[in-house]
Amino acid sequence: ARALAAIHLADCPDLGDGDLELLAANCSRLRCISLRGCKRVSDLGLRALAMGCRSLESITLGGTCGSEITDVGIKALATHCPKLKSADLWGCQNVTDRGARMLAKRCVSLSAVAQYPRARLPPPAR
Repeated sequence: ARALAAIHLADCPDLGDGDLELLAANCSRLRCISLRGCKRVSDLGLRALAMGCRSLESITLGGTCGSEITDVGIKALATHCPKLKSADLWGCQNVTDRGARMLAKRCVSLSAVAQYPRARLPPPAR
């Protein structure tokens, strides 16, 4: 399982933070994950994932409306996953402009972000 590079867990209604902690502890080479619609995931699970899967390049969190994903979880991604190239935050209503800016600043390879309309990713620094 440590060599697992991608996993699609979209629309798993019972998937929660503890599951992400186990995944992060056992799949350190994970590069791509979809958590679309997993509404029981919070900042705690996202932080565990970010700390355990530092090679993460793509994450889909869209459709997690009502979840407890905030700028705190996004900061964990920005801090521990510098290789992040793509982040789907569509529907993450608790992620603000501040969270989007953290991603843009720390994840220099970031080229694609889908996000809730009220959060706007600033243009890349030249």
